[in-house]
Amino acid sequence: MNEITITVTMARDGSINVSGPLSNPVLCYGLLESGKDAVRRFAAEATERRIVEAPAETLRLLPNVEG
Repeated sequence: MNEITITVTMARDGSINVSGPLSNPVLCYGLLESGKDAVRRFAAEATERRIVEAPAETLRLLPNVEG
């Protein structure tokens, strides 16, 4: 099967342009749902990535790597 692309573009004025196999709504809706799932997974993973501040005691244990 060849690659299938759906492109959704939002212009500065807020208008939306959609291109793709729009004559096959089942395929289009399925691909859009898959895209939504990918965005949800990305957002969930992004919230798991956190910067944790280390206490000063931990930082004193690190070797000085500067020349």
